[in-house]
Amino acid sequence: MGLKNFQREDYERIVQREQTPDDERYSTGFIVGSEMGTGKTAVALAVICKGLDPECPRPGQPRATLVLVPGPGVLSNWTREITKFAPGLRVVVYHGAKRGTDVDALKKQDIILATYAQVVGQYKKYLNDEDGVMLNHPFFDFKFHRVILDEAHEIRNPETQRAKACFALCKVHGLCLTGTPAQNSARDFGSYFCFLSVRDHDLGKIDAFNDVIAQPIDDGEHGEALRILTTALSRLMIYRKLRLVAKLEDRYETRIDIEMKPQERAVYNYVLTMPELLGKSSSEEDKCEENNEKEDLAALIPVENGQLSLPDALNDTREVFDMSYLSSKIEKTSEIIQKIRQRPGDQKTIVFAFFKLTLDILESALKKHGIHCVQYTGEMSTNQRDNALIQIRDNPKYTVILMSLLAGAVGINVTSCSNVIIMEPWWNPYVEEQAIARAHRMGQTRGVTVYRLVVLGTIEERIAELQEKKKNTIDRVLNNMPARLSVQELDTLQNGL
Repeated sequence: MGLKNFQREDYERIVQREQTPDDERYSTGFIVGSEMGTGKTAVALAVICKGLDPECPRPGQPRATLVLVPGPGVLSNWTREITKFAPGLRVVVYHGAKRGTDVDALKKQDIILATYAQVVGQYKKYLNDEDGVMLNHPFFDFKFHRVILDEAHEIRNPETQRAKACFALCKVHGLCLTGTPAQNSARDFGSYFCFLSVRDHDLGKIDAFNDVIAQPIDDGEHGEALRILTTALSRLMIYRKLRLVAKLEDRYETRIDIEMKPQERAVYNYVLTMPELLGKSSSEEDKCEENNEKEDLAALIPVENGQLSLPDALNDTREVFDMSYLSSKIEKTSEIIQKIRQRPGDQKTIVFAFFKLTLDILESALKKHGIHCVQYTGEMSTNQRDNALIQIRDNPKYTVILMSLLAGAVGINVTSCSNVIIMEPWWNPYVEEQAIARAHRMGQTRGVTVYRLVVLGTIEERIAELQEKKKNTIDRVLNNMPARLSVQELDTLQNGL
């Protein structure tokens, strides 16, 4: 498998630890926390192939590597990467109606691809299984040679069923792949330490991690806790900044401030009085799944005899709830895309939004201007998603791909687009960074322009402020991590990738 120089260094470091005797290992593996677009999947596949090498003996050890991913779109990406880099591997995609439950057959596979949702489902059955029926939870009935968590930040909250299920998997080695190793605070590292069974200071135990690192940092006592954390990460995490190992095209950022129309402001002010919405906190992001993209404000307004039953305060705003209504934000997004179309070079655009309804309305508005779109959302099948990516990549007719933020922000490559529009700021700035990295990554041949839309005088301004605070918190940790160029990497840049 052809790896770039910096990838080969990472590969050799991982292999060396896997070949170290158990009683001498600092952990069961690594956090591969390099920035998005550095080819972490290729490194992981090279490690898998090395483990299957006849010259790499492992008497009595299992064969299969389990790879867990957030959703079907990332499953497809792994399948493509395996076909490209390691076509000889025996692979089973454990997803959908055709998945098998024969434990002996699974043991013989080189790679088992599955989603976190699948593991959570099996984990619940495993906990409640009093009869020992292995068919219901095969992943918990044998020991894997290796478990790889792709987009490993998915387990950052150790209290979730997703994290607990991953902790319970029996394995010899582990790898955590993530372009955003911490998204909220230093606490996010605790789940990785637990999954990888880190021994130093007993940090592989959540309670110990919280006592030694998380709580002191939360209390403002950064000195010793930060020293212990960064020392541990220097041994546990492979961290590379993309701009140091790849020739990236420029990235341009612009924030677009939007003023509401009067009728929109009236609706917004009324929503502020609704406890159904105000009761939600920023921690809700940990509970969000792809199907949340279908929730919308209209669901909170009662309907009688096919007509919206609006309160008196909103009698003059009925047009806002009409599907044909174009909000200030929809109009501004449409305006930006029309300007992009006028540029030379047939530029394409990704638009990210949280709600599916927003994407539907925008698509309808763009069609009126002769702009053809494809969608990529959580409710689409794997084949539909794959086809959307093919159309935006290969078909000049389609110049815009409309993506729900939670479905399209990870695990896919959309370098055919050189413009990214973030319609709604998200509580977690690193989710947006993941989304932008679908276009701004290795393989992109144009400069990438990012448009961030923010409605003035709304919660969106506060979200933008919170994003900066979270970035500063995480940067305090990551800026202490070595992310320097090696001699080989300098040669790579000088001689071309």
